[in-house]
Amino acid sequence: MNVKEIRRENLRLLAHQVGGVAEIARRLEKSTSQISHLIGPHPIKNIGDRIAADIERRFEKPIGWMDCIQRGLSASLETDRTTESLPALVTMVPLLSWQTAQAWPKIAAQENNAPCLPVLSAYASAQAFALLIENDVMESSQSISFPQGCFIIVDPLREVSPHQYVLVRSQRQGQLLFRQLVLDGGRSYLKPLNPRYPITAFPNDGEYLGVVTQLQMDVGMAP
Repeated sequence: MNVKEIRRENLRLLAHQVGGVAEIARRLEKSTSQISHLIGPHPIKNIGDRIAADIERRFEKPIGWMDCIQRGLSASLETDRTTESLPALVTMVPLLSWQTAQAWPKIAAQENNAPCLPVLSAYASAQAFALLIENDVMESSQSISFPQGCFIIVDPLREVSPHQYVLVRSQRQGQLLFRQLVLDGGRSYLKPLNPRYPITAFPNDGEYLGVVTQLQMDVGMAP
């Protein structure tokens, strides 16, 4: 791992510790998109010497902190080096209640003691979290199914595109909607996989909370 990669992983670790990309951006006086360019799922910029020094200063880290593998990151890196069959780091993400998730990532810093689930063989950003599915809206007998009792991993920093499974926040409806995003005639709709529930138009006040990147469930739940 070279210094560019170490700086990126250290900033991701720092984002997880302080409450996410939005907090990093606020304290560095940058936009969230600028920070995502550094530590997002597909980073397009490296963290140069000036930015690294600014991060250390603003977060009260010792000089050179950004260039050294930090505690909490080193164990995962060692596991990755010694287990060639694992293509990516194992990342732990907090398991949230649906009520708590409505305020995510604003309350991220308060969830340090929350139960966690692993994300395997897939990159998860510092804002990713897990949810327990509590209904049958996204169950299907035709294709992929998200049955009641399974867990989903949601990543707010993944780019949204049609046909993905998304989590949408609606203040007016006061709830989170887990659906498949579909486009028809230039309009966005939210499609449940269970045909007993209707397809609905994307809420006027709706905003994407994240893209579902992984499904986890006990094999005893499989049909």
